Amino acid sequence: MKFEDVKDSVRQDLAEALTEAAVKDLRAQLGQEALRDLRIQNPVLAKQFEDKITERDTQIRDRDQIRRQLKSERDLSTTAPAAATEPAREATAPPASTPPSTRP
Repeated sequence: MKFEDVKDSVRQDLAEALTEAAVKDLRAQLGQEALRDLRIQNPVLAKQFEDKITERDTQIRDRDQIRRQLKSERDLSTTAPAAATEPAREATAPPASTPPSTRP
């Protein structure tokens, strides 16, 4: 397959990927601005909103803590000496020597 045959398709895929990334960034930016400038006058709704934000932040912290813990455990398992990670071998006793038979 020649590059000329797929050039337009590759260009279109790249343009779509860049557009999607730009839209994602703009949505995140607008979301941050909305949260920053949002003013809820109703005290009940303000409390509910605050509780939801606190719950979301707690979930994010918990998820981050789990990720850090898993990464730490993975790092420890990759740096552990080989002997510590290999299963223990059973010690086998050498065969008992039999005394020479005493036949007449």
